[in-house]
Amino acid sequence: MDRDDKLRVLYLLRILAERTDEDHSLTTPEICRILKEEYGIETFRTTVASDVEALQRAGFGIQTVRSKQNRYNYIDRDFDVPEVKILADAVLSSRFITKAKSAALADKILKLAGPYRAGEIKRNLVMDGRIKPENEKVFYIAD
Repeated sequence: MDRDDKLRVLYLLRILAERTDEDHSLTTPEICRILKEEYGIETFRTTVASDVEALQRAGFGIQTVRSKQNRYNYIDRDFDVPEVKILADAVLSSRFITKAKSAALADKILKLAGPYRAGEIKRNLVMDGRIKPENEKVFYIAD
């Protein structure tokens, strides 16, 4: 197994985790195109299927929908949508984290919900009216 083969499996996992969820999937040709265009890795449909199978055997929650064009999606998120909402709201309402740092942390937390649900959650989060410090050092002092 050469370097590209090892990286291909990792890139495949990243692609599925960042671009799919329970309701959104990618087809084999779409995955092949992304691997080629973004990572410079040429691959075949049978290779994608075997790589997904290897990831499934390793315990990653990837669902395969078999059809004329197989579809794959990442379904094993560590946090449910309500849990992500609570975490993001807690960060945004914190009185010792600056407004800029709160927004950056909330964006990172939203990624835990997946690409599509993050946008839905973000629309419902509000930070206006909160008393926030201006000093960025307060965040690091809390550590």
